[in-house]
Formats: sequence, C-alpha cells, structure tokens
Amino acid sequence: MLLGGMYVIGAYVWASEASFKASSQLIFSQTIKGIAQAVSKVESESDEMLLIHISYSPRRWACLKCTHASDNMRPCDFKTSKLINSLQTFRCMYNFEMRIPVSQIEALRSDVKTVLHKRIAFLAKELRAAKALIDGHLWTGNQLSTSEGPHIVDMLVPFNDGACIEASSSEDIAGLILLSGSICASAYLGPKEPISQAISDLQGDIINSLRSRLDIISDEADGDIDLTTTSGREEASAEILTKKLFQRLALHELRNLYSLSFPKRVLVPWLGSACICDYLQPSETLEDLKERCKEMFSIETSQDTFLIKLEKEAISVTEKSFWDAIRGDAASIVHESSRKGHLSMNEDTGIKSSFISFSVAAVILLLALLIGLAIKVL
Repeated sequence: MLLGGMYVIGAYVWASEASFKASSQLIFSQTIKGIAQAVSKVESESDEMLLIHISYSPRRWACLKCTHASDNMRPCDFKTSKLINSLQTFRCMYNFEMRIPVSQIEALRSDVKTVLHKRIAFLAKELRAAKALIDGHLWTGNQLSTSEGPHIVDMLVPFNDGACIEASSSEDIAGLILLSGSICASAYLGPKEPISQAISDLQGDIINSLRSRLDIISDEADGDIDLTTTSGREEASAEILTKKLFQRLALHELRNLYSLSFPKRVLVPWLGSACICDYLQPSETLEDLKERCKEMFSIETSQDTFLIKLEKEAISVTEKSFWDAIRGDAASIVHESSRKGHLSMNEDTGIKSSFISFSVAAVILLLALLIGLAIKVL
C-alpha cells in the first residue's frame, strides 16, 4: 500500500521502560527479521531495520537497529523532521505488453504465478536500464529538483533482445502467456535527494505494484478444489479455471482463449499531499476499499471523492494453448486451412497452365528448327 519512496524500515514498541528491558532482545531481533522478510523490495539498499521504543513511563523514546546477519540490537541516532509538506511528487503511466512463451517442461513443473514472477524479475532488470523523460526532457544528470510538481515521467525502455525467451522452437512451446496493461506509478522525493532517486523509486513502484496484484489474485485463487473431477470438463467455470492455472500450469487443457483481470490501483490521500494505494478487484466496491484503509491506516472519511482512480485500463493476463500460440484461435485456424486449400487449388491450376504453355513453346521451337534445317539443305 506504500508508494515509491516510502518503505517499511522497522517497527515500534509502546511499553514502559521496565517492561521493555525485561523482554528478551532475541524476541525483538527475530521480529525485526520477520518484518524484513515480509517486506518485498526490488533492491535492498540496506540490511538494517529499526526498532523504536516509545516509553510512557518515563515519557521518552529510543531507537535501536538490527542487521539481518546479527541478533544484536545496538542503539542508533534517529532524527525527525517535517518533510510531508515539502515532498515532490513524480508520476509515471507505464504501458506494457509482455508475450511469454511457455516451454513443455515449464508447463509441467510450474504454475502461472511462478512464470509471471520470473518474467517480472526480468522486467525489473529492463527498467533499471531505462532512460527517463521528466516533464518532456531527457534526464541525464544527478541534480536536485527545485521546481514544483507533480512531475510527469516517461520510461524509455531499451529494445528487448529476447534473452528471457527460453523456448527455441515451436516444438518446445506448450502455450503462451500475455501480460499487458497500464500501471500508474508514483514516487515521493525529499528536498535534498537527487532526481535519480525518484526515478529509481518509480521503477521499484512499478515492479512492486505488479507483484502485489499478482499476490492478490493468487491468494484469491488459493483454495481446495478437486482437480480430478474438473479436468475432464470442456466448459469449466472461470473461478475453477483460475484456481487450476494458479495451482498448476495446465495449458494443454485450455480449449479457448482465457483472460484474467488484475485489480486496479486506487490512490487514497493520507498525510498532507502524500497518498497511499490500494487495489480494487472487480468483485469489490468502494465501500470495501474504504473499510480496508480505515482498518490499516485509520483513515476516517465519508466523502466519495477521496479516492483517486487513475488507471482506466485493467492489467490482464491471458493464457493461450499450444495451437493458439502457434496458429492463433480456432476460427483463424479454420480460415487459414481454407485459405491454404484455395492457394493449393490455384497452385495446381497454375502448374497445369504452365505445363501446357511449355509444351506449346517446345512444339513451336521444334517446328522452327525443322524449317530452318530444311531451308539450309535446299
């Protein structure tokens, strides 16, 4: 729910100083490590997490830090300042369309979530090599930004060299997965941070948003279903088919093109000009989203205009079977075979006419030779 530039850096404990000192430091360090593992980042710039102790008896607070490799918690300096009103906003509407061929081995051993996670990781590497257009100007430096926002950023991704495609021939392809849509990414920049940090945060926000949506629909698809009773049905419901594809990649069972929509991102005003985000699924209403924001961030509002919906086109993942991946859908296959039949008939007619023309030309040439020979003899 946090946008680019905002990260979970630890946890806080609200307790008296006597209770805090009586607790085991090992429990705190293990809790901090669990938080670090639960937080997903594109790149982990630091291996430290913070623990803030807010004591109400006596009234004071202290900060401790813990590394991933050690269980020792050491005191550290922690300075606060008012930054919310001075943050600059950077936004990017990232449009993408990824075609992912699935090999026969991958279709047997993987599921949709595994294949998409692998492709999203490759997309993260592509974004790190992208150039950025900020307000229509190509950014090449590392200066500080002084103009007011929000700033519009466009990512110029280099051409794909096909390094992520593992299938080498059509015989090795079991199916095709299409992942396409638009992501409205946002990032916040402090007054003393370079713009390169905002670009990096935008790239991370794109990847985190894709992963979050994939986790949401995969969690919805998790459920105990009987795969043996539904594998023989040609017309399975969308819910059962979704669960099957997320449990195992059964592309060979697809008879028609199957498409699944990702939830849309919605921005929610939080503190000052800063926003958080949530994801609205097709089956959910705005009231469900409001209740979730109220529970997670204690956001109290009764207005309908506090939600900012910027994504009009939903992200969708489409699975195609082997024949759809190679030749297209069933209608195009019939059309293609009919077209090939007409072409073969035309080719046969052309061969016959060519053969007749060749015979006539040979007879004329032979007659010309005979007449020339007769004239020479006489």
